[in-house]
Amino acid sequence: VSQAGHPEVFGGIRSESEGIRLVKKTCGWLIGQKKWYMVPGVIVKSGFKYAGYLMGKRYASLPKWLILKCTMNREYWNRL
Repeated sequence: VSQAGHPEVFGGIRSESEGIRLVKKTCGWLIGQKKWYMVPGVIVKSGFKYAGYLMGKRYASLPKWLILKCTMNREYWNRL
């Protein structure tokens, strides 16, 4: 939501590519530490984070009830 609301700050940043790089690096580290069994969890959690990121970027087109179900800060949305 902050990226959608402040394009002047986040305009030149490609969050998607940074996120992919972080997931790849984390999975590589886990494999190097012989904790390969944790890789699927990282991928699933990252998928949910990406879904939340996409919802945040498109929050203006979402119904308010859905936003309130997904938010961590209800007070922010009740002020609008």
